[in-house]
Amino acid sequence: MRLRPSEVISYERDGYVIIPESFSGSELELICDEAERVLGLDIEGKILEGDALTVRSVNGVHLHSDVLYTFARHPRLLEPAQQLLADEVYIHQFKINAKRGLNGEVWPWHDDYVFWRNEDGMPSPRAINFVLFLDDVAEFNGPMLAVPRTHRRSLDDDAHEIRKFEPGSDSHDWHHHTSKQLKYTLERSLLQQAIGQNGVVSLKGARGSILIFHPCLFHCSSTNSMPWDRRLVIVTYNSVSNGLLERPNPRPNFMANRNFSPLTLVADDTLMPRSLK
Repeated sequence: MRLRPSEVISYERDGYVIIPESFSGSELELICDEAERVLGLDIEGKILEGDALTVRSVNGVHLHSDVLYTFARHPRLLEPAQQLLADEVYIHQFKINAKRGLNGEVWPWHDDYVFWRNEDGMPSPRAINFVLFLDDVAEFNGPMLAVPRTHRRSLDDDAHEIRKFEPGSDSHDWHHHTSKQLKYTLERSLLQQAIGQNGVVSLKGARGSILIFHPCLFHCSSTNSMPWDRRLVIVTYNSVSNGLLERPNPRPNFMANRNFSPLTLVADDTLMPRSLK
């Protein structure tokens, strides 16, 4: 499934695009069941909320689920990723963010590429995020907020100005790359300037929709104030020609995959129950 020209233009202009209801109810049921199974596993890569009970996210889910690994190779994701990056791709990261009803906490303002560059040695932001909404994402259940067009700024100009390290946290602890206390966040002054120029959008949509966004896009999300979950499955693809450089203490494979073998497509009906094929 290739994106329409208008969708490509939106992505390149704003740094994101939403493809409404890309997966059917039957496909979503299979993916949701598998996501909940993985969220319940006692595995490395799981992050809890501040209450030390509620699961916040699980990283490296393709290492524990054939269904979700198949999902990452589905033509409704893989073909647009190849189209937008003009290259074959591999999985850099694959996670489930489970912002549980009334317990889902904030994700501070940040951009993703700073982590991948500084921690993983990703040479350039020739990567892309694909987000599947497992639940309806609405105004009050912690939707992702984004500042349009921030993906087009010069990385060299602000590399030493817009990011800060959270005081008191261990710089080598990968938990600070995915918990509420992020290692890198955006400085207030730069965020004010960016929002003043470009505004803020709330990236909402019905379950089954796909959000595609650039790794340099400024984004955050608030707490989930509703009594229903807001779950996302997030696949990050990287260009095979943009493989990670060597690092003295690389992050675990579930956070930064170093197998750069290109993904191969599966059939479009792979996630459909057999009775419906």
